[in-house]
Amino acid sequence: MSYERVVFESDQTCCKCRDRSRPVKIHHIDGNHSNDERSNLAVLCDPCHTLAHTHFPFAQNLTADLVRIYDENWRAICASKLSPETPAREPETAARETEEYCQEVLLELSLACHEWKNAYIDFQPRNLEIVTGNFKDVWDRLMDAGQHDEESAEEWNKYHPLFDQSINRVISNLRSILTCHGDVVPARLKTLVIRTVRQLTVERLVYELLGPTQTSVKMRTQGVIRALAMLARAADAGTTISPVVHWRE
Repeated sequence: MSYERVVFESDQTCCKCRDRSRPVKIHHIDGNHSNDERSNLAVLCDPCHTLAHTHFPFAQNLTADLVRIYDENWRAICASKLSPETPAREPETAARETEEYCQEVLLELSLACHEWKNAYIDFQPRNLEIVTGNFKDVWDRLMDAGQHDEESAEEWNKYHPLFDQSINRVISNLRSILTCHGDVVPARLKTLVIRTVRQLTVERLVYELLGPTQTSVKMRTQGVIRALAMLARAADAGTTISPVVHWRE
């Protein structure tokens, strides 16, 4: 398989972030540069290619299996764009397909929020799933039952990956969803995504600027939870194609 063909099939775009402004390169998924089988080649930009070769502790890394999923999904989307136009569909069919597309995008928005939530749960000193209380959903439980030690350098360092790699991935995913699928995202939800990205960026910067001696880890994590909860709930409210999993997605 020629590299030119691989790049063409991916529309010269990274299969992970799908940011058309970034230069791309060929990534050998299994790490074997002599294996040029099509199933082993994916198109990634420099930042995503670095993620594919880097392992972060306590984080959902860009594994080989995940790269394959992104590659297969993106190639299918590109193939549909490059294929000859099909005859006009019935209005009812077109409306149904548009609605299904919108539902999938809403689900992706919700899952992007839950990625950070899952990482936060892994850092908690106790099993929050067994904590009882009058919680309306998992976000409400995290706000009320999340535990943190007194402010200390140890506590700040412990949660630092959530305000570095994890929060950056959420921001990148949300921006990518708007870039690729913004035409079907309702305006009110699109506005909420923009506000969420801005809030996450602020929480990340404040965490870094105040450092371990002045940062209230609990206050900062609750700020992120509050922002993600608002977006996830709004996306879930419009999602009907898949039941919302209330603990771990």
